[in-house]
Amino acid sequence: MGKQVKARAHTWYEVDYNTGTIKFLRRFCPRCGSVMAYHKVPVPRWHCGKCSYTIFEVQQQPSAPREKPSRKK
Repeated sequence: MGKQVKARAHTWYEVDYNTGTIKFLRRFCPRCGSVMAYHKVPVPRWHCGKCSYTIFEVQQQPSAPREKPSRKK
């Protein structure tokens, strides 16, 4: 047989056994309430497959190093 693969739903939760809490890692659609999927390509975004609502992640552009103004004497 092949290797054991976890069910996909097991990757949607984070379980903290010390405190006994379960955290849902996905987002819910604000429009219809379904679970949204996270996509990285071509741009990072959350997308609802049911109603096509999309939330784009804000990417921070690397800032160019600022030059210090030179003082002339």
